[in-house]
Amino acid sequence: MKTAQEIRAMMRGGNATIGTWLQFPSADVAEVMGASGYDWVAVDMEHGAFTRAILPDVFRAIERGGSTPFARIAQAELRPIKDALDSGAQGLVFPMIESREQLDRAISLSLYPDAGGSRGVGYSRANMYGRDFDPYRVDVAKDILLVAQIEHIRAVDQLDAILSHPRLDAIMVGPYDLSGSMGL
Repeated sequence: MKTAQEIRAMMRGGNATIGTWLQFPSADVAEVMGASGYDWVAVDMEHGAFTRAILPDVFRAIERGGSTPFARIAQAELRPIKDALDSGAQGLVFPMIESREQLDRAISLSLYPDAGGSRGVGYSRANMYGRDFDPYRVDVAKDILLVAQIEHIRAVDQLDAILSHPRLDAIMVGPYDLSGSMGL
């Protein structure tokens, strides 16, 4: 399994990463998708039917299959960010980012204070309920892969400011919402 840090290095080196989306809240489907050769599998918490209770099993199944678990959260707010990261997501896709200020807040909520953020510290599946907290904090949490989804013309107007965030790893265009915001 590639780590988020390895995926980031691939992208920064100009290499493509290959991933897919998971819409179905099934650990069985997640395991099959994770074992299908993808670098990452993104659990769609925005439009999929995932509950907080199933996330640890889904992320565990993706990892068991050999892929890195990502989550497109429902919104760039505290609760969905916490739910995804505490359950074991190693990458986050923030939907509907329209400004640098929105992105600043989302990234801050995703990183622990020693990495420049404001993420709360707690025991969870991601850090083996405290047993592996320091290795998780040092080796995984600081390297969470962060992606802003550009889905509105307001984001396009603010793109230079959004792209200037030093901790942003990638952007993704949401073509349907973007075209709708442009009246197309």
